[in-house]
Amino acid sequence: MPCSGDASSICGAGSALSLVYDSSKLNADLSPIGGASAASSSSAAPAASSSAAAASGGVGTLPSGFKSASTGLVAEGTNGRALTGAMTSSSDMTPAVCASYCSNLGFGISATEYSTECYCGNSLEHGAALDKLSSNGGMACGGDKSLTCGGGMAMTLIYDSSKFNADLSPIGGAPSASASSSSSSSAAASATSSSSAAPATSSSAAPSIAPVTLDNGFSTDGACVRILAPPLLFLAPW
Repeated sequence: MPCSGDASSICGAGSALSLVYDSSKLNADLSPIGGASAASSSSAAPAASSSAAAASGGVGTLPSGFKSASTGLVAEGTNGRALTGAMTSSSDMTPAVCASYCSNLGFGISATEYSTECYCGNSLEHGAALDKLSSNGGMACGGDKSLTCGGGMAMTLIYDSSKFNADLSPIGGAPSASASSSSSSSAAASATSSSSAAPATSSSAAPSIAPVTLDNGFSTDGACVRILAPPLLFLAPW
């Protein structure tokens, strides 16, 4: 992946290292020149200690209402990024910096990775889940070495507790399809009922016409006229 300080250089990738060595101390195969020394042995201890500190570091002070989603590092998605809304990278990255960045863009979930990367979204995608923790070690944040900012394919997850529950489900949830359908059906039924009621009111309001007897077998009944007499035959003269 391109380095955050120089995009023309490569700074490793997911579970991959860009290795550099001091040729005055190591051979090309990374074996010590002249064999192992006491100095190299003693320098190894602080490195391990530093790695352990990064793995066990916290998230620091977060913006008001934001909380850590997991006590461990959550594994990235299996076939894509877990958070796909937005991303940025900065040498001064911390969980708080990432959370603020995502919040300003309207996202309630943020994740730091690889020490300096920040990802945003409103749900975990591509198979990622809170109960799928990463076995990869944590990395110290670029902006504060005492804090952990994810690791290789591992996320330090933060969420906005005013928008999401602890399991990252939206507070209030989305209306269900059945509820929307029921509401629409109810509205349609109401409209149909109102529509069918209108003619009845109009019909009942129509003036009543009393039956009367007419000449030649005709009569009227209400608003309808009926012919009661048989058809008449007209005979032409011979």
